[in-house]
This record gives sequence, C-alpha cells and structure tokens, in this order.
Amino acid sequence: PLDIILLVSLLAGTAWYLLKGKKKESQASQFKSYSIQPTTVNTMTMVENSFIKKLQSSGRRLVVFYGSQTGTAEEFAGRLAKEGIRYQMKGMVADPEECNM
Repeated sequence: PLDIILLVSLLAGTAWYLLKGKKKESQASQFKSYSIQPTTVNTMTMVENSFIKKLQSSGRRLVVFYGSQTGTAEEFAGRLAKEGIRYQMKGMVADPEECNM
C-alpha cells in the first residue's frame, strides 16, 4: 500500500506541476503587447568618411573590409586589395568602424 500511495502522489504532483506552468503561460501571453516603431534614417546626407564616396572619387572598384585589433587582418586585406589588380580592379582597404554604412 505504501508504494501505491507514493506512486499516486508522484503522479498527482507531476500533473499539478505541468498544468500549473501552462496556466501561467496562457495568462502571461494575454497581457504582453509589443509595438515596434521603425526608425527613419536620412540617407540623403553623405558623410566625409563614406567608403562609397571614397571609391567614386578615387576611381576604385574593390573594397576589402577588415576588422582586427592586431593588424593582421589589415595586412591580409591589403594583400587582397593588391591581388585585385590581377583582375583589372583597383582596390582599397577600409575599416568598418571608420566608415559609415
């Protein structure tokens, strides 16, 4: 008889635990309401550090972006930009932190 009492109490506790969680989820989802407002960005003004403006003014067609604190990526990006000459593309190297995207 003790094992039956333990089994029934275990099943009842499990059912209570599972049903308690579903009630809270359904109540919580009723009250949550989000509204997302889009932000407007003025794209008409171009800033001096725009990589597109630099490309157009220098007549280049290839940009190699790098992101590194050590300088290794900058060196490799320079090599890739020089490699573009083999394919008739003048290249430039740019750090994304210094450019406006």
